Amino acid sequence: MDSKNKTAPENEDNCCDHEENNTEDNCCYNENEKIENEDNCCSQDPEKTIKTQDDYCDQKHEENDEQDDCCSHTHENSNDEHQGCACEQGILENIDSIEEKKSKKPLIILGIGIFIFVIGYFISTMSFNLFDLSTISDLSININQDIISQIIYLIVVLIVGPRIIKHGITSLLNKEVKIELLITIATFGAFLLGDGGEGATLMILFFLAEYLETYALDRSKRSLSKLVKLSPDVATVKRKIGNSGINNKFEEVEVNVKDLSIGDTVIVKPGDKIPIDGSIIKGITSVDQSSITGESLAVTKREGDEVYASTINEDGYIEIKVTKKSNETIFSKIIDLIKESEDKKAKIDLFIDKFARYYTPTVIVLAMLVAIIPTLIFKQPLNEWVYRALVLLVISCPCAIAISTPVSIVSAITAGTKNGIIIKGGEYIEALADIKAVMFDKTGTLTEGKLEISNINTLNNFKEKDMIEIACSLENQSKHPIAKAFNEYQKNNNIKSLKVENFKSIAGKGLKGEINQQTFYVGKKNFLIIMRI
Repeated sequence: MDSKNKTAPENEDNCCDHEENNTEDNCCYNENEKIENEDNCCSQDPEKTIKTQDDYCDQKHEENDEQDDCCSHTHENSNDEHQGCACEQGILENIDSIEEKKSKKPLIILGIGIFIFVIGYFISTMSFNLFDLSTISDLSININQDIISQIIYLIVVLIVGPRIIKHGITSLLNKEVKIELLITIATFGAFLLGDGGEGATLMILFFLAEYLETYALDRSKRSLSKLVKLSPDVATVKRKIGNSGINNKFEEVEVNVKDLSIGDTVIVKPGDKIPIDGSIIKGITSVDQSSITGESLAVTKREGDEVYASTINEDGYIEIKVTKKSNETIFSKIIDLIKESEDKKAKIDLFIDKFARYYTPTVIVLAMLVAIIPTLIFKQPLNEWVYRALVLLVISCPCAIAISTPVSIVSAITAGTKNGIIIKGGEYIEALADIKAVMFDKTGTLTEGKLEISNINTLNNFKEKDMIEIACSLENQSKHPIAKAFNEYQKNNNIKSLKVENFKSIAGKGLKGEINQQTFYVGKKNFLIIMRI
């Protein structure tokens, strides 16, 4: 009975280089050849995947070491919710300690601000005089709808904009010109011209834009944080109890993975994640290594084989001898690559950093010229040209330009990571635009990881119907990925399930069970040969 790996539409062929392809029966697992060149193909040896790097990847790019002047504020203050519109430094910092907890405070502030703004807008459309101070004194002041609405708009700014204003003023005191400073100048200018509604609108829109930006980045970081947490924090260690002499007695102790030492014996039970890199010293099992190699099919592991942190022990009890510390595992190196990917900026990202550094001060100078030159030289109305200068400040904010590139790159890195693709940095994402063709070293790279039964071959005049009923009945008792193919086939072809007794899963080999007082085996051909079937 053959089981076929269902491939994606672009897959040219359906065969893969299996180590035991000619000796297996109903299941196969990939033990693909190790590829030395990581850059041109996908290596099946995880250790080599991490160690083999591009020659130019290890070089320190001077541009990347250059301090980004447009982001000089510290990231250590976690209490400061406002991080600046064009701040992209440290986006992937501390992704292993990100909490799932989401703060609703920004939404509450935004909601209150919009509600009060609407009240102010409706008041501004009315026509009334609350009271006239001219009847009390020589002052001629009417408290009408315009003054009340301006006060309400000012309240909106004080609710929504304190951190934006503070950040803008702080940057000015540090001899820097940030986008928040442009928004602050434009907002107060609008109030001075009597258009407080426009100033409040500007502050609300900017606050909303920053919230959406932060939300997008947080989603990306949370996705990466989930990847980091794939590796368990606790391991079960087998340790000798005191001086037990010849009759050694052992106990199982749970310890933090960081406290494991090389040479420790770690116990991993069926269904558990492997917490550390090591070699199997006892047991046989199937291990899902998709988090490391990307291969969808489980791999059989025996004594002497290496296993890796974050992979899943599917169906066998194993004991592992620790060969690496927790910060030296293959998985930890993958996480380090993800964190370091932010430092390898795309050329367009470096250009935008330099562009924003000079662009913002230039806009302020141009706005001042727009306000002054027509007034002094051409005798134009001051209010009109100050208003136009403020409009120039607002529409010229480079916020979208400055943040679009880093956010896009982080989103791309996150999307790749979620789909099992580790991208080393922005420069490699940018290089994808120049790719004309992609070469794959083996068809197995393009599989979907879904097995299906393609055809059934019978021997010794055994009826096909009887054989598939027995096989499906035994596979119904198993949790192995191949069992899903049999379950799907049974469901689609209305095959009845027989009662199985004394069922036993033999890790890495096959299944055994009794049906109608007869013992049946399902597994690899070499397993059946060993059982003399």
